[in-house]
Amino acid sequence: MQNKPRRRHALWSSALFMGRATRRLTRITLACLAVILVLAGLAWAVLLWQILPRIGDWRLELAAQATRALGVTVQIGELQGRAEGMWPVLTLRRVALLDEQGRAALSLPEVSARVSLATLSPQALWAGEVRLDRLELVRPDLAIRRDAAGQLHVAGLRLSPQASTGEGASVGADWVLSQSLIQIRQGTLRWTDEQLQRPTLQLQEVDLALRHRLGFGRRHHELVLAATPPREFGERVRLDMK
Repeated sequence: MQNKPRRRHALWSSALFMGRATRRLTRITLACLAVILVLAGLAWAVLLWQILPRIGDWRLELAAQATRALGVTVQIGELQGRAEGMWPVLTLRRVALLDEQGRAALSLPEVSARVSLATLSPQALWAGEVRLDRLELVRPDLAIRRDAAGQLHVAGLRLSPQASTGEGASVGADWVLSQSLIQIRQGTLRWTDEQLQRPTLQLQEVDLALRHRLGFGRRHHELVLAATPPREFGERVRLDMK
């Protein structure tokens, strides 16, 4: 009979110890979260009021990095940053990607990107990924060409079958589909087939909106695409996908 009180005392002591340890762990966790939030807020403030006003100073360096990364010449005419409320917004103007002949294979008169707070999420920071609330391309002019040997060129970049199905393509597609809104307004698409020696086909007034919304345990994507083909091909077409 004397063992029962001892057993109860041991159980009570263990419960008290676990309760104190749990409270201590909770306080440490909350303190760490508070520190992380403060640091994230400071980083966001530095981005808004220190980096954005001076971001134009890195225009040439950004163009050089893009040139090395893509393997084609990239030109950036203007780079500006501003705060839209608490949201950083980057604007690039007169952007061009040149092909091997020095022609503009992709012309972007204006590109605007609003950075999302999700960029500071642990997942985005770990992956080194920039999350956007909005990416808008105004009046882009894209050239797609198939040369006489059957090689495909998009925006001056020579594509291979491995490039379109490899890991890099998958990562790029995942990034595109994870953005809240990607919008193209008044674009132009030119298709040139040198292999079949056909005249260049041009689509005008290309408008695109790709939206990403979070649902219950799944992602929802909405795509709206509209374009005007040459008159002999018919009227303006529109495609809605969900």
